[in-house]
Amino acid sequence: MAAHSDHGVEDLSADECWRLLAAAPIGRLATAVADAATGELFLDIFPVNFLIHDGAIYFRTGPGSKLREIAANDSVAFEA
Repeated sequence: MAAHSDHGVEDLSADECWRLLAAAPIGRLATAVADAATGELFLDIFPVNFLIHDGAIYFRTGPGSKLREIAANDSVAFEA
């Protein structure tokens, strides 16, 4: 059972998070990319179809900016 706070935030169990994630129809992959000239960071967000299997998130993509950016970044964000 999730705990409610006075701020409208719920603490969810890991199992509940995975269950909710698996029910989502589409996800979004976010990466931060630095401008080569200025060093300024830009956020790229890509919609992706995905599936959950054995506690991992899988999506398929072809060559291009998504693949290039996740290969170049130590961390990315995923939300659904």
